[in-house]
Amino acid sequence: MKKIILHIFMVILLLAISVSSGMATIKKPSYWPTQGWKTASPESQGMDSYLLIEMLDTILKKGLRVESVLIIRNGYMVLDAYSYPYSPKVPHHIDACTQSITAALIGVAIDDGHIRDVNQPLLDFFPGRVIKNIDTHKRALKLENLLTMTSGFECSDPFLYLQSGMMNMILDANLRMSADWTQYIIDLPMAEAPGTRYRYCNYDPFLLSAIIQAKTGLNARAFAEKHLFDPLGITDIGWGSNPQGITLGYGELFMRPQDMAKIGFLYLHKGIWDGKQIISSRWIKASTKKHIDTKLLPGYGYHWWVVSPGIYASAGNKGQFIMVAPEKNIVAVFTGRLSPEEFFIPLDFMQSYILTAVKTEGPLRSNPEGEKLLISKSKKWQNTEPAERKNK
Repeated sequence: MKKIILHIFMVILLLAISVSSGMATIKKPSYWPTQGWKTASPESQGMDSYLLIEMLDTILKKGLRVESVLIIRNGYMVLDAYSYPYSPKVPHHIDACTQSITAALIGVAIDDGHIRDVNQPLLDFFPGRVIKNIDTHKRALKLENLLTMTSGFECSDPFLYLQSGMMNMILDANLRMSADWTQYIIDLPMAEAPGTRYRYCNYDPFLLSAIIQAKTGLNARAFAEKHLFDPLGITDIGWGSNPQGITLGYGELFMRPQDMAKIGFLYLHKGIWDGKQIISSRWIKASTKKHIDTKLLPGYGYHWWVVSPGIYASAGNKGQFIMVAPEKNIVAVFTGRLSPEEFFIPLDFMQSYILTAVKTEGPLRSNPEGEKLLISKSKKWQNTEPAERKNK
């Protein structure tokens, strides 16, 4: 664990140094990718192709189970690479990145007046229920505590153990046998006062989904399709529900990497999409700033990680990432099946290759050889199985 913590510290330091020299200003996009992303060469967007080639080579040589890498700069897709058998058309399980989507929907519900604000007590959302273990801690529990993983519930799923308890919601026999998951969770005893500390617990985003359904009359998936996915042109998704029809706010969302990038792009542009304010800029700002310290990264917002002063990320088990670097006008997406020890590799690559590849705000001199080689490497990665790559 000490080795992992030291590694994280070095990643954070390097990211902070890199971002401090950021140069780009976020401008209104020349188009909106509702119908799909426009592609461009890295050099045309001020990036060095050879560093991106080196990144793909590192993935290939080390046999890392990174399954896709997508980079958007200035609104243009400069890299969209997939490991066999994945492709741009295949939705990927985004694991806990799902929670960032759930939090976004809470923001929309507040914007639309379905929910008052983040200070609303949890017990207000479930009137008429007989709730067990009510004490001063449970009475003090607010919506914001669910958004920041500081609910204080008795929950055996701390993120400190690198998500080894991630299946808690599925494997909890008492929960599975319960006819009402929401009742089961709000009946839980409190381990500590809300807001005391960050503690990874899937119960929190599940309750957010239950609240969305209770206050809007739509489950989170239907609410997302109407207010978030449809406006962004996100159509090919899958999102599981529990036996009572409540969308699983903590996970089980399948989405194509190009659509994951749309979520990052929406946040990059402060909630605006094609002239419409999909999510208020206030919510974007609140979601991506530090609310609580954590053991693994500098801070945690509303189900978004604060990686450094200029980078925030949505992160999921096994290496699912949506990373946003506003100062360099970049959104980067990774999906994969990385081991716990490899989990932070996408953050490494963000600094070592992606941000370092940014050389200017404007275009670089054309590099036909580098562009051709980058395309070749991407095709090799997608069209060959890992065992074949060593010989090609």
